[in-house]
Amino acid sequence: MSNVYSITLFGIIFIFIASFCFYVISIILCMAFRSRNKIKEEEIAKVVEKNKTKYLENDEELIAVITGTIMSYRKCDDSSSCFKIKSIKEVQTPSWGLVERFKRASFR
Repeated sequence: MSNVYSITLFGIIFIFIASFCFYVISIILCMAFRSRNKIKEEEIAKVVEKNKTKYLENDEELIAVITGTIMSYRKCDDSSSCFKIKSIKEVQTPSWGLVERFKRASFR
């Protein structure tokens, strides 16, 4: 019977040692790749800022196009009788929020 206990104890000790080794390896790899990630994040941030300013320059044209499209879809004759779009803001909506919007729009 003592053989069973020794095998169980050996297995438990082996699992703890192996998990500790994986933990140490993951810390070493994280430290090694941390500098690479910072460089990539800075490059990505520069590209994002560059693209934001590019799209914000044509804001008035975008508003005019969207307003015209919606007015032609709703068949509005006069711009003052229907509605006005003053600005457009980017909204970060999760996918479930978009699905709910489409469901509500389809029931109208």
